Amino acid sequence: MKFSNIFFCVVIQHGLTVGQRKSGWLVIGLAKQKKEVGICSWYGADGEIPHGWPTASGEGFDRSAMAAAHKSLPFGTRIRVRNLSNKKTVDVKINDRGPYTKGRILDLTFAAFEKIESRAKGITNCTYTIIK
Repeated sequence: MKFSNIFFCVVIQHGLTVGQRKSGWLVIGLAKQKKEVGICSWYGADGEIPHGWPTASGEGFDRSAMAAAHKSLPFGTRIRVRNLSNKKTVDVKINDRGPYTKGRILDLTFAAFEKIESRAKGITNCTYTIIK
């Protein structure tokens, strides 16, 4: 096992979010145990954002991915989003920044939002918790 593999295992066990550069591993941030309640919306309507367009994390946008935008959680953080109306859940990865509308806590991709609510509704009351 190479040193980088050992380091990666230690980082994951302690809840650190990492990225990889040519020079080695770079710790991006520490995901704290957090729960938040508010409004979730979705983004990525057909033609709104081109497929592959860089998100804030540098990943290409994919409206069919289980991903979300949050204002401050470290990129790569995995969260479980729960619709407070119907109790449906979806697990997503933070890879973008937003939403910037007052009262909203998450922007889910088109596909992720459809797992918990009808896209026609557009927004829903939700909560999330950080998962491992």
